[in-house]
Amino acid sequence: MNTEKTDFSIRSLIKTLLFGVLIISCDNSSSETKFSREVIINERADFEKVNIQLKTTVFEQFLKPTKITHTDDYIVVSDRATPKLMHLIRKSDLTYLGQFGGIGQGPKEVSLVFDFKRPLRPNEIIVNSIGDRRIAFFDLSNPKIKESNELNIQPDSILQYAFINSEIVYFEFSNQNSFISTPITKKEKFHEIDIASHETVNSWGTWEGMLEDPKTPSSITISVFQGQLKTNKIRSKFGYATLYWDFIEILDLDDNSWLRLVGPDNLDHNYSIDYSPGYPMHSIGEGNKLGYIDLFLGSELIFGLYSGMPDRGAHGREIIIFDYKGKPVKIIAFDKPVDSFNVDEANQKIYLLSREGENTGIGVYDYDF
Repeated sequence: MNTEKTDFSIRSLIKTLLFGVLIISCDNSSSETKFSREVIINERADFEKVNIQLKTTVFEQFLKPTKITHTDDYIVVSDRATPKLMHLIRKSDLTYLGQFGGIGQGPKEVSLVFDFKRPLRPNEIIVNSIGDRRIAFFDLSNPKIKESNELNIQPDSILQYAFINSEIVYFEFSNQNSFISTPITKKEKFHEIDIASHETVNSWGTWEGMLEDPKTPSSITISVFQGQLKTNKIRSKFGYATLYWDFIEILDLDDNSWLRLVGPDNLDHNYSIDYSPGYPMHSIGEGNKLGYIDLFLGSELIFGLYSGMPDRGAHGREIIIFDYKGKPVKIIAFDKPVDSFNVDEANQKIYLLSREGENTGIGVYDYDF
């Protein structure tokens, strides 16, 4: 068994890739489409910063809440320790309504909520259960909900996606017939996969050249650059925010442009490749700080939940906001750790899953920019 560890210093390479404004032409490997690429660097001094004392409503029913999303009428919070998958809260007055979502392998069940996908229909939530590779679609239209602690809300449908590509971890629907993902062993970053044929119909970008050693296994590359993949409401833009770095990449399908936003701290990630388990494993070094924990793509603005703190639990205290030209808009700094957030653009509110001592509650921030 090979017990060798290979160490890399990649700060210089990342500076070469990132530190500057670049306009280059790249080939799409599937369709031969040309697209432009721009890299914009922002420092903390470039942002207006607002410090907020966040008021939260704590719910004793929350045990191990993980993610937050919303519909027109409700806030939904996933939980990994409750008898049902999710909590339902009325949006207008933050009244707790109950739990829903069966846990299991049955025809109307999933094992857990890994994350929420951007809905395809109004008042829908889409649950990605990565353990059993199922996607559950829930219709939360107001007339269908009987508001009581005995909520009988079941998914309208379940999509099993293990047969499509067992390597898919992060994805968003591009339409009802396909989704865009970042498969873990492909050289291209973004793949559009047709649900019916299971085939890649388009791809953009490459992982190659992101790391110093060209022989780095692709599984290590995707682990080093792992993060959140999100789309905007009309699915014209797809964004990828990195956990161990502080950059966000935006693929714009309208004009075939690629925007990389770097900052505010220009983080470096120290790591090694550990072969002792019998396969290459990403081993995190000391002194690292986390980058982006969560991401939301709005119609005009990009919202990133940012940590900038040592890797001692994936939470952030700042939401960093850019526009789609890369211009820094604002940093909203909260006095409490935030685990997840979602933006209600219609009402200009940000819903935050925030810790209040030993408990977790929901905070609401009204914005006007």
